[in-house]
Amino acid sequence: MSLIPLALESRGMAVSLASWLASVFYAGLLGGALISARIVGRFGHRKSLVAFLLVVVGTVAVMAVFGSAPAWLVGRFIAGVAVAGVFVVIESWLLMADTEKARAKRLGLYMASLYGGSALGQLVSAFLAQTMLCH
Repeated sequence: MSLIPLALESRGMAVSLASWLASVFYAGLLGGALISARIVGRFGHRKSLVAFLLVVVGTVAVMAVFGSAPAWLVGRFIAGVAVAGVFVVIESWLLMADTEKARAKRLGLYMASLYGGSALGQLVSAFLAQTMLCH
């Protein structure tokens, strides 16, 4: 999400589209949270995870190929649905631990990794953006 405004500008699209892309992504995340448990129940964890990840990769590819606002909006919505599915699969796997202590440890490590990675991603993208602007 941090790099989308930079990508928009380089593709000749309005930077103001970033707020719509974020909103559409989170709408997809909400929709995905509502349907992904049924998908996992029907196809299993492994197949669902692979499918959700392929969809995320596909949306990134669509955004790389098509430089139009409608394609990006649809892609971000679909990515939101798929990311919710990835979260459901991973978190349900983590909750399958034998004891409460094991579940708490796994979820704690997962959440620290998730939010720590997000924070580090912001710092790295800021560093890269400054580096690119200086050269």
